Amino acid sequence: MLGQTFHDFELIIIDDCSDDDSLAIIESFDDHRVRLLKSSERLGICKALNLGIENSRGSFLARMDADDICHPRRLERQVRFLNRHTKIGFCGTWVRRFGKDQIPQLYRLPVGESRVRAYAAFENPMVHSSVMFRREVFDSMPNGYRHDFINAEDYDLWTRLFEVTKGDNLAEVLLDYRVHAQSVTMQKTEAMDQVACRILERELGRLGVEPTEAELKFHRLWSTGRLASEDYLQEMKSIERWLIRLNEANKRSKAFDTAAFLWASREIWFGLCYRIQALGHPVLKRFFQSPLSRGDLKSGAILMAAKAKRML
Repeated sequence: MLGQTFHDFELIIIDDCSDDDSLAIIESFDDHRVRLLKSSERLGICKALNLGIENSRGSFLARMDADDICHPRRLERQVRFLNRHTKIGFCGTWVRRFGKDQIPQLYRLPVGESRVRAYAAFENPMVHSSVMFRREVFDSMPNGYRHDFINAEDYDLWTRLFEVTKGDNLAEVLLDYRVHAQSVTMQKTEAMDQVACRILERELGRLGVEPTEAELKFHRLWSTGRLASEDYLQEMKSIERWLIRLNEANKRSKAFDTAAFLWASREIWFGLCYRIQALGHPVLKRFFQSPLSRGDLKSGAILMAAKAKRML
């Protein structure tokens, strides 16, 4: 962070009762931009974030986790983007996922404010530690980060911010996101799913859809690349029907941009088909026959190429 090409910032570090050598490392920094806030009692992620923001003085707020790596031009790029796009209240970036025993992967988030908004009806459209938002936009949110939505507090915040402003992602890798066994994503998947389902229920409600508990769980699992059963072909048909139903509901409610919502649905649909493409011809047949795939020749070509590669 201290090696950023954009220099005019303060780095607020929250020491939430750390029990390692973090405090000594922070106090060793000889840089006037570093501001250390020490808590005498354990706050937890939401209260710690709100404390840092309450004590900040800048017009932009940038999130950063201690275990991720910020690219040198991240702040410069995001400040420039927000200055040029005054109607955008917050923005994230593409990231590179890395970790021990893991091949680095590029994680492309949706780009374009209508697509980002529509994608939130399926999955968190931004990586938390890559986001920068305007101070006045955050201040308009009652309670800021809400403890009631811990483990998905960022997802909850974005969907509330969408009610008063627009969000987008920069199509540029500006953060390295570390994946490890101690991360919230890895350790608290079930708890995260439960909170995310509450957010998804709110999002799908905008369509006029009132999903059952089973439908919410089903929606959450495959939207995040997981399947509920081992009957992949039957589940594929169920997901297709569900996506078509949601798009029909969106056309009636106009809750989301119709083209963007269809795009998000197709992204989810293609991801599912790609994950089970090892099943061969039945998957390709279902993909090409589906109205969700109509005109999507690029995705079809990718699936066919993947099948051909397996046959070599």
